[in-house]
Amino acid sequence: HIHFNHLFHIDGRDPRKIRISGPGDPQDMTNGATIDSSTFKFGALQSDGDYAKAMSSFQRFFVIGGSKHTYLYSGVDPLNTSTFEPVGLFPQGVAAEDALLTIGNDAAFLTPDGLQSISLVGDASTLNRSNVSEAIKNTLREELEDVDEKTVKLFHYPRRSWMLVKIGAQLYNFNY
Repeated sequence: HIHFNHLFHIDGRDPRKIRISGPGDPQDMTNGATIDSSTFKFGALQSDGDYAKAMSSFQRFFVIGGSKHTYLYSGVDPLNTSTFEPVGLFPQGVAAEDALLTIGNDAAFLTPDGLQSISLVGDASTLNRSNVSEAIKNTLREELEDVDEKTVKLFHYPRRSWMLVKIGAQLYNFNY
């Protein structure tokens, strides 16, 4: 995933870690000062541990979808901890690797509790999470219980203002 000229990728050997490239160079995985790699220890953010499943960005926010939690960070330089800081923690993880996407000024992610949306409200400094699938969340819960995670996907079709949720062989369409 690219966020403001930095490449982020989930470590395949340890999904509790996210590797970060130098600015503008996806092959430079050093921290800029030494040859040590730039690593974000995602699994250490909560006492119960977590592993990253998906990443996305909207506006100045970097979104990490874990198995148990969803985190938002604000800032453009992940190597500068004074400007790249946590601004949101939601106690619901994403349902699958492909269950997080951005739609303009919002982020959407599928959790075991339904389709969630994160957006800016008010003066554009407050984040709000809402369950946009409230009317069918029980149906989505039942579908997600018995399906392989690899068959869960979110799609965005901006031409029609559609957000599509695929769970197994079922397809759900949300207009926005």
